[in-house]
Order: sequence, then C-alpha cells, then structure tokens
Amino acid sequence: MASVASLTDSQKGKVCRAAIANVMGRDPSIIRVLSQTGGITRVRYTRDDGTVWTNECRVNADNVDWRAVDGGQPGRWRSEDTIRYKIEGSRITIQQFMSGEHIDTQAYTVS
Repeated sequence: MASVASLTDSQKGKVCRAAIANVMGRDPSIIRVLSQTGGITRVRYTRDDGTVWTNECRVNADNVDWRAVDGGQPGRWRSEDTIRYKIEGSRITIQQFMSGEHIDTQAYTVS
C-alpha cells in the first residue's frame, strides 16, 4: 500500500469518491471531485430524486475521514465511522466500520 504522502491528488479524489459511494450506497461514477485544498477533498453528486449532496474527505495513511457539507458549511467529522481503503491498480476496496463493527466491504473500479 502506498503511504498517504505518495498518493496523488487524483488518487485521493478516487479514494474519496469510493468511500462516499460506499457510505451513501451510490455508484462512484456519479460522484465528482469539486476541489482539493489543505488535505481535504470535496465531492458532490445528484441523487435520483434531484437533490444534490456534497461531502468532504481526508484521506489518511489507510483510512478516510468524512463529513457532510450542507449549505456550503461543513458538518462534523463522522468519528463513529471508520473507513479503510486499499488501492490495487484501478480497484479501490473500501471497508466500512461503525462503532467498531464491520458493516460492509466493497471493491470499486474508479476512473
């Protein structure tokens, strides 16, 4: 696994997209990177009902912190969630834990 220091902004964006896809039950192909500033990646997607959702991620050495953004204002970091990732070529595997309990594992091909 690459260290977070060796990840490119593009890779961090892909990890964030996969993590948010996993948490929200979405396809990462609908999630777009809006910005990357100060180690925070901001992404956005539109649900089938037309509502627009914005989230932010901090991609760390082997895990991702995330929070929702509402009305342009970031919410709290979701410390009850632990999201681990592994990059293997174009595949990103996401493991999600809530309060220490394994919830889900999914592998995504993120372009």
